Amino acid sequence: MLTAPVVARLASPPVIVSLLCVTSLIALATWGLGYGRWRGFVGTRFLQYYPPLWVAVACGIFVWIVLASWADDSHRWRQLLSDVEWITFQIPSMVRWLAAALFLFLFGVAPLLSTNPLWVAKPSQSGTKSNRQGIPTDFTELRAWIGSDEEVSEPALDRFGHDQIARRIALRLQQDSGAPTMAVIGPLGSGKSSIRRLVEHHLRGTPRIRMVSISLWPFESPEAAVRGILTSLVTELGRHVNILPLVGLSDEYVGIISETGSPLGGIAKSLRRQMDPAESLNRFSRIACATGLRFVLWVEDLERFTGGEQLDDDSRAEREVERLGPIRALLHLLDRCPHLSVIVSDTSLRTRFDIGKIVRFVEQLPELNPANAWDTIKLVRDSCLNGYPRSVTDPASPESRAAFEPSAETHEWADWLSRFRESKPKPAAAIFTVLKTPRALKSALRLAVETWEALCGEIDFDAVLVASVVRVVSPDLFSLINDHIILFQHGLTNPFAMGDQKNKPHQVVDQVKSLLGRESTRGAAALDSLLRFLFPSYPPNSADRDREALLRPQSLFVSSHADYWRRYLTQSLSPEDDQDQMILQSIQAWRGGEVSGVVDRLVDPMRSGSIESFVMQFQPTELCRLLQDLVKRLKSESAATWPDRSHGPGIVSVWRMMLRLRPAEQDVHSTVESVVQEMAPVHLPLAHDVACFFATTSQSVPNLISSKQQETIWRGLRDALALHFLSKGGEERLAAAIKDGSPWLLGWIAWGLKRLDIDDAKGLPFVKWPAFSQVLLGLAEEQPDVAIPQIVAFVTTGHLSDGGAVDEVGDRIPRSRWVTSFQEDNARRLFDFDRLIAILATWTVPDHLDPQMKAQCLAAVDAAKSLMMRRREKT
Repeated sequence: MLTAPVVARLASPPVIVSLLCVTSLIALATWGLGYGRWRGFVGTRFLQYYPPLWVAVACGIFVWIVLASWADDSHRWRQLLSDVEWITFQIPSMVRWLAAALFLFLFGVAPLLSTNPLWVAKPSQSGTKSNRQGIPTDFTELRAWIGSDEEVSEPALDRFGHDQIARRIALRLQQDSGAPTMAVIGPLGSGKSSIRRLVEHHLRGTPRIRMVSISLWPFESPEAAVRGILTSLVTELGRHVNILPLVGLSDEYVGIISETGSPLGGIAKSLRRQMDPAESLNRFSRIACATGLRFVLWVEDLERFTGGEQLDDDSRAEREVERLGPIRALLHLLDRCPHLSVIVSDTSLRTRFDIGKIVRFVEQLPELNPANAWDTIKLVRDSCLNGYPRSVTDPASPESRAAFEPSAETHEWADWLSRFRESKPKPAAAIFTVLKTPRALKSALRLAVETWEALCGEIDFDAVLVASVVRVVSPDLFSLINDHIILFQHGLTNPFAMGDQKNKPHQVVDQVKSLLGRESTRGAAALDSLLRFLFPSYPPNSADRDREALLRPQSLFVSSHADYWRRYLTQSLSPEDDQDQMILQSIQAWRGGEVSGVVDRLVDPMRSGSIESFVMQFQPTELCRLLQDLVKRLKSESAATWPDRSHGPGIVSVWRMMLRLRPAEQDVHSTVESVVQEMAPVHLPLAHDVACFFATTSQSVPNLISSKQQETIWRGLRDALALHFLSKGGEERLAAAIKDGSPWLLGWIAWGLKRLDIDDAKGLPFVKWPAFSQVLLGLAEEQPDVAIPQIVAFVTTGHLSDGGAVDEVGDRIPRSRWVTSFQEDNARRLFDFDRLIAILATWTVPDHLDPQMKAQCLAAVDAAKSLMMRRREKT
């Protein structure tokens, strides 16, 4: 079978290997660039309008072969034609016609249809309403929404009406006459990037419009930003046509507009053909015009070089002229390109960008609607306070929860009116005043929900929400609070200062005012309100802290039994902290009459503060029962382990709880009286401790019961000494009732704290004292270490006095010492003097006594021995 010479040559091994290599390279390039980029590189998309370089090369080679064959008169061109004719007849007739039709459609009809405006899809113009579903009303959906920072990419996901703006922009971009330059203005996080994505969504049916977006944040200098903008445009154009003529366009443009002062730069400039910047960009414009494509350049984050709102007028002007000049010039030139539209995104119109020269339409993103913002916050707040992620006991009072709620200011007209009375907005109103953008709203809610998920029921949710808002909208203020958290928690004034320094606030208050001064009047008032809510001690000299600690015991300013600020920062409990929910559950169990650990916590000094903090979980009358249960728990304990052997653990805690809830006087009186009478025969330290706290008048602390009721309780305690210890066996019962208590115990009970405060130790302590003193002396003879210290408290005195010592050079060194003396008159009036002296003279003072009592005992023993010696000398 005869074959054409050309076919024979193509069938040779070298040619076949070469064809396989070329095919492999084409396949690798297609895989690396992508099919679309490969078609643009080869130039098949717009072949008839912008033929690629290889078409010209192929045509030239073909013409050269034909002319060369014709010129040498060898008729090789005829051989070529015969070879082509032979190959053609090897293909069936049907396939030849189909291939010809396909070629004609791909390179003739399809390009014409794609550029015809009648075939270009446009979005519906029946209205400008978006397919807005609103903010989710289901918390599960809302939790997923606030947990994501993804930009909105379709109208169904739009929550804040941004799709209306995107539709207007898309309609302008699809005008046949070309779209004007536009600006999208809004603060950081207001949704400018989401509008860009929504515009891209509405332009999907318009293949002739290509979106090119670039953010200026990654670029350190204006020149780098210019290169980035031009490179993005050229790269997008390279997806459609071969861009070999545009290689180096960005560097060329920057080189033209840059002033090179170096000698080498001048030489390079002289060797290069001088070109105007506009002429350099016209090459891009001509290629885009040839393809029929229209490009939309969306420049985001222009505030990267404008300085945003952080500079004053003079510094802003200088910075913008220096940093924004090259970018401004480029955008001016691109705006003049017929097949290019420019959209800039910035935070404010207050820039010297000459934006009016190129921008015809400005889309200003509105602030969050207060009603919509509060609906979102309320849904999160209600869900977390009512069972998410699990059911918990809320120790905050209903009053404090209700105070957090906003007033009618969520309505539009009321919000307008509220701007005229913005000095002290409620916390909720302050929150949606400072949360001006969707990003700020989502960030604050995300931080609050994540903290609540980690510390559910272990911290106050409202405090977490407010702290998260401050942390998002004013990081500098939050950092200042964290640096001085002790001051904000406990007070911004020195309570021990005197004179001019009294009530003078700490300097951190001025720093707070300075930070608030950067905000608008309304924003400063809102942040001030949130700061007052977080820390009641702000502003200085505020008297609301103690009351707020009762109403909101898990707030961030509380650090009595747990440091809630540290909990908020770390989102975890410290190893030494008890879980608040366990404490609250034990309180509820105790209130229901079940076995719980409330009393055990009260007697533990490290944990009693937790019960005090949650005092609002009790009813006032229940505190009387709590006192009774606590006394029963302490009844069997020795006072040797108590502080000063006199204060029963938990007694002071219950006393402070009663001061806060204020039970009825009659209930307190009857409870305290019964407890004292019950404990007097068996546990005198406990009976005295209860009487000391609940039946003693203080100038600085309100009384729980009247003075008359107090005197009744003390009189009953003294009468109990005579009632229970004067009969047979009284010495043993007295020793057991002392329970290793303080050596001053019987002195405090016999005289009473009221008489001791005014130094009234004259006469006898009570009517039946002589008989009781005999019992006490009898106990001293049987158990001297128990009874003698109690007796010494009646017959000696002691006080601190400046003593002294002499150093090596003879100078006096001041030093306080306990000065004691034996009061012989008291001893003769209160005791059988001879019997007392005999007991004291033969007693050895034990070492376990505290230093003061030991000194007074030594003084009494020395005095007794001295008296005994004088008596022997006389006899």
